[in-house]
Amino acid sequence: MQDSKSAFSAADALAFLAAPQPAKTASVHPLTPRAADPAPPPPENAYAEADKASYRHLETAAYYRALDAARGARAGERLSSMATAVHRLADEVWANVRADAEAASRRSIACAAGCAACCNQQVAIAPVEAAAIAHYVTRHFTDEEDAALVARLRKLDDITRGKTALERAHLRQPCAFLVDGRCSIYPVRPLRCRGVHSRDAGYCGWAAAHPDEAAAERGSREGAGPYVVAPAKIMDAALTGLARACRTLGVDAESLELIAAARIALAVAGLEEFLAAGEPVFAAAALPTPEDAPVPPAE
Repeated sequence: MQDSKSAFSAADALAFLAAPQPAKTASVHPLTPRAADPAPPPPENAYAEADKASYRHLETAAYYRALDAARGARAGERLSSMATAVHRLADEVWANVRADAEAASRRSIACAAGCAACCNQQVAIAPVEAAAIAHYVTRHFTDEEDAALVARLRKLDDITRGKTALERAHLRQPCAFLVDGRCSIYPVRPLRCRGVHSRDAGYCGWAAAHPDEAAAERGSREGAGPYVVAPAKIMDAALTGLARACRTLGVDAESLELIAAARIALAVAGLEEFLAAGEPVFAAAALPTPEDAPVPPAE
């Protein structure tokens, strides 16, 4: 039986994300004598509080969407289904607010197929997202493509394992999932990847070539760069909801490094059963404590 709370949808989230409003002051009846001093205006952070509430709502929607997916999927696909269900929800929400985000900045988003300037950095991923990647590769890659991918993962993991975000950026090594400059697992790419959108492809290329300078800009209030905040917030909220659902089911929800986690996921037969049983399958893929987070700066 479906949980009655599982009726949350992208449309529900959009009702909050589309137009957050500040708290309203109490109305006064025309015959009621007015106080000597006018009612205080809404607090300056009213919009910010409404914005936070909208993302909390999306987080809750992602939580129930993930649990619904786990209940409805076949054995051996429950965890990967949780990830893909939340991916779809987050994509729906972003697709519906993208036009507003572009209009607000008066600049369109520059990201397009074939642009991979940001695909050379450390990426955090949930264990169930790694399971979704493994499931996708198994179903869509030929034996030759699978073997080539595993070889790329091993090579890249050997030189990036344990590196901080800034150390990883200095290596300037492309993601193992890139093939001819395009993401070979695009439908199941992690939420962190989905959240990175830029209005200036040239800046992204510069940032990839100058990691120290880019890190310094991200650390300064003035150096926000051309990144779009809305999709990053959407994907973060969805990821938080997904992690909550995993913990509810007793499944590991700690952040992993993409390349190390994918290498493990593709090598372990019966991955979902081990994860569901609480086995520390991804212990070796845990993220190091970052010195600098390679994600777009928050507002």
